[in-house]
Amino acid sequence: MKLPIYLDYAATTPISPKSAKAICDTLSDPALLGNPSSSTHMYGWKAQEAVHAARARVASLFNAKARDVIFTSGATEANNLAIRGVCQGHSSPHIITSSVEHKAVLETCQHMARNGAELTILEPDENGIVTPESVASAIKGNTVLVSLMHVNNEVGSFNDIDAIGELISGINPNIVFHVDAAQSAGKVDIDIKSLAKIDIITFSAHKFYGPKGIGGLILSRFARKKVSSISFGGVQENSLRPGTLATHQIVGMGEAAAECKEKMSLDREHVLLLRQTLFNTLNECGVAFNTNVNQNLAYPGIVNMNIFGIEPDELMLQWSQVAVSSGSACNSQTKSDSYVLQSIRNGKDKNPSSADVRISFGRYTTREDITEAVHHLTAALSAVSC
Repeated sequence: MKLPIYLDYAATTPISPKSAKAICDTLSDPALLGNPSSSTHMYGWKAQEAVHAARARVASLFNAKARDVIFTSGATEANNLAIRGVCQGHSSPHIITSSVEHKAVLETCQHMARNGAELTILEPDENGIVTPESVASAIKGNTVLVSLMHVNNEVGSFNDIDAIGELISGINPNIVFHVDAAQSAGKVDIDIKSLAKIDIITFSAHKFYGPKGIGGLILSRFARKKVSSISFGGVQENSLRPGTLATHQIVGMGEAAAECKEKMSLDREHVLLLRQTLFNTLNECGVAFNTNVNQNLAYPGIVNMNIFGIEPDELMLQWSQVAVSSGSACNSQTKSDSYVLQSIRNGKDKNPSSADVRISFGRYTTREDITEAVHHLTAALSAVSC
């Protein structure tokens, strides 16, 4: 059976061969079978050395120190630790987030609101961007946390995290600024030393060509004093995330992080070329579409568009030769329209008889993949119009 063309990188990227090999090598090396927390024998020492090396490689991706990295099972757990870990030490904390955040952030903030926190949910502009001014105007005396994403997982738009951090710092430097970097880590240069203020960065390896089931946080020295554990049962990860460390997954993520750092410029040039190929081919084939946000303000590897002349269910049925998404993977089980697009459209209806689709691509996508996918789309539109 021929597999569909994979254009759903925003949901998960293919694992890099180097990362996969590092995982297999770790699992098959008898010297690395030990628990990294076992300090009484060589097996534990060797596993600990492998974890330390991988931690340094992950930290380097953000120009951070190895001690700043806290491993988790992925960005969802990391976001929970960031938000709940900051807020649980306050009696009535005020949280600022936005309506277009990933559910791992939005639902965690809403959970905190049901348990005594005050929550402000900002609306984005027409491009899905939360402006620094809207953040600044929402800050109150009891604000303890601002939690926003760097690159939107559905439409790809960038938030200006440097400008937002600078404004927060100027108003109240004791506020923790958390950035969900799940879609930007490994793809966009994030240098925490050059940014005005970022206290917590969360990320997931499977979004940057690493394995599923591993991710983490970068915590500034300031944030370490503000975050407390939300789970218990050990002293691993400075007691912030207890539990046995998965050496093979951590090593795999470290390998992927190192490869992303090395190839970041080339990867960006590649996705820019792929996006232009997509638009050129769509226009050449006469496909009627609009992009849902200004592409000059978006990460080029995520294109969210509205395709005319076909209903959403028909599109997914007729365009089965291509793996794309109608929204976030974490929201794909529901039949409702994307809450992100609803926020961006501010109550306005989309074009009738049209379908929203997220096309995302990356390192292993070829230009031939893009052109073939568009030709399949053209055939799908023709089939519906017959």
